[in-house]
Amino acid sequence: MSVDSTRIEQLFQESLKHAHHLERHRFLSKACGDDAGLWNAVWDRLRTHFSADTGRLKAAPAASLDEEKPGDVLEGCHLLQIVGEGVSTVVWMAERGAQVTKCVAVKIANTPANDFLLRYSALQPALTSLDHPGIAKIHASGMTNCGKPFIISELASGLPVTRFCDDQKLPLRARVRLFLQVCEAVHHAHQKGVAHGSLKPGNVLVHWNGEGRPVFKITDFGFAHAMGPILLGPEGTPRTPVAYLPPEQAGGGKINAKGDIHALGALLFELLTGRQPITLPRQASNLDDLRHLVRDAMPAYASISLKSLSTAQVTGIALSRRLDPSKLMLLAEQYFDGVLLRAMHKQPHARQENVVTLADSLHRYMQAAEEEETMVPHAGSAVGNFVSRNRGLFATAAVLVLSLCGALMLTGWLLVREKLPEHTAKARQKSETQSLTAKFLEEMFASLTPESLKDRDTTLLKEMLDGASGKLDTLRHHPEAGARMQETLGLTYLAMSEKASAQKQLHGALEKRQQVLGGDHPDTLRSMRQLAVVFKEQGRHAEAESLLRQTLEKQQRVLGPEHPDTFITITVLAAVCEAQDRPWDSEMMLMQLWKLQKRVFGPDHLETLATIGNIGALLSRQGRHAEAVEMRHEHLNAARRVHGARHPQTVVSMTITAEAHEAGGQPSEAEKLYVGAMEILRKTLGPEHPQTLAQMDKVARMQRRLGRYDEALKLQHESLDTKRRVFGAQHPETLLTMRGLAETFEEDGQKSAAEAVHLEVLEILKNLHGPAHTDTLEQTETVAESFEHHGKHAQAVELRQRVLEINARSLGRSHPQTLQAMRRLARSHDAAGQRTEAEALHVEAFEAMKNAYGAGDPDTLEQMRALALMQSSHDRHAEAEKLCREMLQIQQRTLGIDHPDTLRTLHTLAETLQQQGRLPDAEALLQEILKRERARSKLVPPSLADAADHLGQFWLGTGRPADAEPLLRECLALRLKHLPDDWRRFSAESLLGGALLAQKKPLEAGPLLRSGHDGLQQRLGTIPGEERHHLRDAIERMAQYVETTEGAAAAAAWKRKLVEFDQAGHLAGR
Repeated sequence: MSVDSTRIEQLFQESLKHAHHLERHRFLSKACGDDAGLWNAVWDRLRTHFSADTGRLKAAPAASLDEEKPGDVLEGCHLLQIVGEGVSTVVWMAERGAQVTKCVAVKIANTPANDFLLRYSALQPALTSLDHPGIAKIHASGMTNCGKPFIISELASGLPVTRFCDDQKLPLRARVRLFLQVCEAVHHAHQKGVAHGSLKPGNVLVHWNGEGRPVFKITDFGFAHAMGPILLGPEGTPRTPVAYLPPEQAGGGKINAKGDIHALGALLFELLTGRQPITLPRQASNLDDLRHLVRDAMPAYASISLKSLSTAQVTGIALSRRLDPSKLMLLAEQYFDGVLLRAMHKQPHARQENVVTLADSLHRYMQAAEEEETMVPHAGSAVGNFVSRNRGLFATAAVLVLSLCGALMLTGWLLVREKLPEHTAKARQKSETQSLTAKFLEEMFASLTPESLKDRDTTLLKEMLDGASGKLDTLRHHPEAGARMQETLGLTYLAMSEKASAQKQLHGALEKRQQVLGGDHPDTLRSMRQLAVVFKEQGRHAEAESLLRQTLEKQQRVLGPEHPDTFITITVLAAVCEAQDRPWDSEMMLMQLWKLQKRVFGPDHLETLATIGNIGALLSRQGRHAEAVEMRHEHLNAARRVHGARHPQTVVSMTITAEAHEAGGQPSEAEKLYVGAMEILRKTLGPEHPQTLAQMDKVARMQRRLGRYDEALKLQHESLDTKRRVFGAQHPETLLTMRGLAETFEEDGQKSAAEAVHLEVLEILKNLHGPAHTDTLEQTETVAESFEHHGKHAQAVELRQRVLEINARSLGRSHPQTLQAMRRLARSHDAAGQRTEAEALHVEAFEAMKNAYGAGDPDTLEQMRALALMQSSHDRHAEAEKLCREMLQIQQRTLGIDHPDTLRTLHTLAETLQQQGRLPDAEALLQEILKRERARSKLVPPSLADAADHLGQFWLGTGRPADAEPLLRECLALRLKHLPDDWRRFSAESLLGGALLAQKKPLEAGPLLRSGHDGLQQRLGTIPGEERHHLRDAIERMAQYVETTEGAAAAAAWKRKLVEFDQAGHLAGR
C-alpha cells in the first residue's frame, strides 16, 4: 500500500516543531498509530534532513552497537562505560541526576526502534508497578540519536547467579534458598501481570551484601516483550540460551508465566548439577532449525545427568556444593528429578500451576536439609552457641587461623574421600563421630556463659583449651573424632601464638589419621600441611618446606593438580619459600597457581582474587612497585565486577591499591583512590562511621605527603572534631588523629603547634594508663623525637633516659624494648654532643644483642651498622671500617654477597673509605655494587637505580661529571618508570642537572634543576629525615645555576633559602 506523500510532508513539518528527537518520536508514534509504513517514511525524511544539516539525528549503520561513546547523554543520563554485552544488545553504566547523581544501567538494542518502543510502551504501566527488592526498577525508555531503542533501569551489580554460586562454593541448601527468593520475586511480577520472557542466569545478578548474605536483582523485565518475536541475533545466536527457551515461545507463542516456570526449572537444574538440562548437537542455522531443535530436545533427569559424568567431574560439582558425590546424586533422585521434569515439560499445561507451586515443591528438600543440620551438628552445638555468644573473643583467632592456614577452616572439611564406603555405613560412622565430638565439646564448654567471661581476656580461652587437651583421653577409642578434636585445638592454639601446644595437638591429629585413614587420605594430607604451618611459624622453614613438598606431591597424585586443597598447599609453600629469601621461587609458584585458578575457578573467584593479592604483596615486598600496582588494579577491577563499585570489599581493594601506589612513589594516584574510597564510605556508611573517619585520616596523610598542608589540616580537624564527639576525647582513634595532626603541623613548620598536640596526647595517656604503660612510653618517644627534630636535645635526652629506666626496671637491660630505648638515647646523646655517653650505650646495646641473639642476627648487625656510622661521624673512620668489614664477613657467610643487606653494608664501607680519602677503593666497591645490582635488576629495578645514583654522585663529587652523566640518566630513566611520583625521581633530576651544569651545559641543566628542586620541595613530607639533605643539595645547585646564568644578585634569594632550610632544622638529628 502506497503512503500519501502529502501526509508525509505534513507530519515531517510538524515533527520539526519538536526540538528533541524523543519528543519527535513520541509525536510520530501517536500521529501514525499502527501505520508502520507512514512512521518509517516520515522518520527517514527526518533522518535525511538532519544528516544534511547539523541536527541530532544521523543515519544509522545497519548493525552497529558501538556508535555511542562515553559522555553521550540519553534521557538525562551521561554514559560512563560499557558493563555488559549480549546478543544484539549493549549495556552502559551511566550517571543520572543533577543535584544528587546515581548510577543507572542503559540497555541499547540493535533493532527497529518504532516497533520496540510501541510494544514496550504497552507494558510500561505494569512494569512501573513492580516494587520488589529483587527486581531492578525501570526508570525510562527512549531512542538514541542513531535510531536505536534503549531502556534505563536500576544498575544491578554482581555475577550471574550460577557463576556466583560456583565461585563462592555455595552449599546446595543455600543455592536452593536463593532460588526460592528468585521465585518469590518472579511471582510478584506475575501478580502484576508481567512475565519476564527471557529468564536466564545472566538476568539474575547476585552479590554479597554488607551483612554477608547473597542478594540478587532480576534485570530486563519487559525487554523480551519489546524485542517481540526476534529470537536470533545477527550471527544466528539465540538471544536466550536454548535450555532456558520454552518450546512454545520458540514456536512463536506469547510470553507468559508458564514460560517463566520452564526457565526457572532450567535454572534450578543448573544450580543443582552445574550443567544445562538441554545440550544441542549443533548450533541452529536459522529460526526454523532452532524451533526444531528445541522441540525435539528432551531435558535429562538431573540424577542421570550427574551419573553420565566422570568421577572427577561429579567430585568437582559436589565439592563446590559442599556435598559428597553420592549424597548429591541421592538428593537429585529423592527431591529434584520430579520437580524439574514437571517444570520443564514440553506442554505448558503440564507444568506447575504457578511459581508458588514450584517453590512449594522444594520445601520437602529444605525441611530435610534443616533437620539434617539440626540432628548432626558440624562443630558441636555447645561450641556453636559459645562462639555466637562471644564473637568478640574468637574474632581475632578466626582471622589468624584463616590467614595462617590458607582458609583451611572453610575448605578443608569439603574434601572428598578417595574411596567412598557404602553410603549408609558412612553416614552412620559420620554421625557417630560427630555425635561423640559434640558430646565431648558439650562437656567442655556448656558451663560457660557471658557472665563468666565478663572482664576477662583470652587467658580464659587458653584455660579452656588446656582443659580440653587434658580430657582427650575420653576419645581414645574413636581416633577419627580424636583427630578432629586435636585439629580444632591445634589451630586455635596456633591462632593464639601458642606454637608448642599447637604443634603437639596437630602432630597428634596427623598420627591418628595416618594410622586410621592412611598416608594418602585427604584428611591426613591436610594435617601434614597444618603441621608444616606450625613449623613455619616456629621459624623451622626447612622442615616446613620438606613436609609441604611431600604433601603437595601426594595431593597432586591423589586429588589432582587442580584440586582446591592442592592450591592451598601451593600457597603455603610459596610463603615458606619467601620466608627463606627465595622470592623468585614464591613468585613462580603463585603465578602458576593464578593461571590454574583462572582456568578452574574463573578470574573473579574469591580464591583467584586472594592469589592476585598475594602476588601483589610479594612484588611490593621486593620493591617491584610498578608490577605490584598492576596486580592490585587487577584485583580492584575484579572486585568491582564481583561486588559492585560501592561494596565494602571493593573499598578495601581500593585502599590496598592506593597503598601500592603510595609505596611505588605515586602519591597523586594514591590520593585519588583514597579520596574515592572516602567518598563511597561517606555515602554508604555516613560521615561519622569509624571506617569513614579512618579513611579521612588516610587522605589527610596523602595530602601532607604532597605538601598540601592546609587541606590536610582542615580534614584532620574535621576528623578530630567528629571523633571527639562520637568516641570521646580519650578514645584510641581520637588520639590517633591527634598524632596525625601533630605530624602535619611538624611538616608545615608549625613546631610549637606540633609539640603542643604531642604533649596533650602524652598527658591523656599518662592519666589513662600511667607513665609505665606501653602506649605512654611510645608517645614519650614521639615527643622526644619531636624535641630532637627541633634541636631541643637536652629535653630529648631527659625523656629517653626516663623511657630507658622504666624499660630496664620492668623488662631487664637485655630485653629488645630496652635495647631499642638504649639505641635511641645514644642517638640523642650524640646529637647533644655527648659522644662518650652515646658510644657507651651503643656498645652496651651491641654486646647485649650479640650475647642474646648471636653475631649474625639481623638486629645485631643493624646495631653494628649504627655503631659504625656513629664512629664515622666522629671521624674515627678506621674503627668504622673494621666494624663494616666484620659485618661483611658475617653477611657473606650467612646471606651471600648478592643479598640486599650485604650490598647495603658494602655501600656503608664505601662511604667510610671515601671519608678517609681512599677514593680508588671506594670507587671499586661502588662499581662492584652496580655490577651485582645489574645482575639482579629484573628482580629489583629500584635497587639498580640506587646503585647508579650512588656511583654517579661519587663521580660528580670527585670532579668527573662527564662520567657521572650517563649513570645519572640511567638512574632517572629507571625512577621515571618505577617511581614516577617519588621524591627519589626528583633527586635524580637535580643530580643530573648538576652534572650537566658542571659540564657548562646550563640550557640542558636548568629545566632539570628546577623540576628536581620543586618536586623535592613539594614532597618534603615524604622524604625520610636522614635523606632530606637531598633537598638542601638541590637548593645549593639552584643557587649555583642562577649565579652562573643571572649573576650573584639573582642567586642571593636562593642562598637565603639555604639559610632558611638550615634554620628550619630539617636535618636535625641526622
